[in-house]
Amino acid sequence: MSIGVVLVQVSKDPEQVNFDPIWDMQQDVGQGKISIGKDDPRFHMATWYYISIQSLQGSAIASVRINRQRLVSVLANNYPHKFQYYSAHEIVKFMVFEVPSDWSNYFETTIEVHPLSDNIYPSLYLRKIELQDVPERFEDLEYPNVVDYDLKFGDNFSHQLYNDKATYEFSGFTYQPRTYYTMAVYSHNYGLNDIRKGDFKLTVKTVEKIRPDQPVVTAVHEVEPLELLQV
Repeated sequence: MSIGVVLVQVSKDPEQVNFDPIWDMQQDVGQGKISIGKDDPRFHMATWYYISIQSLQGSAIASVRINRQRLVSVLANNYPHKFQYYSAHEIVKFMVFEVPSDWSNYFETTIEVHPLSDNIYPSLYLRKIELQDVPERFEDLEYPNVVDYDLKFGDNFSHQLYNDKATYEFSGFTYQPRTYYTMAVYSHNYGLNDIRKGDFKLTVKTVEKIRPDQPVVTAVHEVEPLELLQV
């Protein structure tokens, strides 16, 4: 938003933001925007960006607001979903699923990942969210990342190598009427491939069970277990 004519420039380098910006725009009186998608090859996650605002005609008043619109896929229970990374710069997809709690506060969840192209080994990071009611927007929930998460699977691709399916299992307890798991699925692609990144199929199956003594987490493939983690 500006009153006057301003030049807006964005760069990763604070010394070069006015000389070699990555994105720029000129704004007259009113509101303008720079739209940046995560599939933009110039955009990188976990990176600081610097914004420069200059008046082009005398004095000007301007304000800046950053809106992050996260695209989230809501996963239906026990229904396979196909996903594809559309460029080498799209490295994460966000998803969310709900665990049932109609008659038991204990649940067991299985996540199956089927690579549909060669040399793709996604890693999954999950965060547990408990609420009193259905959220207004799933995009506004808190999502995990590679340094802040509750559970992770598939971070060691050597355990997945040459397997046509990865299966991850965990169990837990619910203490609120609504329990969700937000999930960030990171793209890890090894080997030679074109600019279009790989695709995969992901299925989440979560069911209520009679409560056991202690919940467990496992990550297995079709033939042999990968790891056993206790929570």
